[in-house]
Amino acid sequence: KLQGQVRCLKDQDLFALGLYHFSDQADKLSAMQLEAREQDAVRFQGLARLDFIRERIHRDLQTRAEVLADGDLEALGACPVSIQPVKLNALAEQKTVDSDGNSASNKLFPGR
Repeated sequence: KLQGQVRCLKDQDLFALGLYHFSDQADKLSAMQLEAREQDAVRFQGLARLDFIRERIHRDLQTRAEVLADGDLEALGACPVSIQPVKLNALAEQKTVDSDGNSASNKLFPGR
């Protein structure tokens, strides 16, 4: 039941949730979601993260945008819809270069 609800958790939050006993995870997840909504209200122009994606990101790009870091998501949402595909591809390309400037596999969007 919880698997569908955890897909938008950050990696560190998902890891922390996994450290709890199964019987405690539902309550902990509820607390994490409440905290995330409070943080999102400031971060995403008063919208929850998923609402921001639905309202500010082109419909065809929403699934790909869900995995973006908060700052990248905000930058994408600030772009006009007509430019968002180009911006999203640029963000994906940035993720394919490691800290030494070497090309790395694109884990953000496999198959690209």
